[in-house]
Amino acid sequence: MPISGLVVVLDAPNGPFLGTLQALRGHAAIDVGEITDNHIAIVVDSTSNQHDQEIWQWVQELPGVLDIRIAFVGFDEATSEEQ
Repeated sequence: MPISGLVVVLDAPNGPFLGTLQALRGHAAIDVGEITDNHIAIVVDSTSNQHDQEIWQWVQELPGVLDIRIAFVGFDEATSEEQ
């Protein structure tokens, strides 16, 4: 399961993007962290590589999102007991 620590960069002069922040907070696979100026720290805990890519694409298409910066990506491998 991929876990990504990301920074969402917003188009600050045209903000605030309250709908974008609400959408991020409402997504089941996303935890919203610190918010500073036009940066929102998020953690994405997805079920597969494909799901991870779908979430990244969804975030990129939200209103006001200029960029997604990667802080961390990890792959939590299932143990033999979980399989």
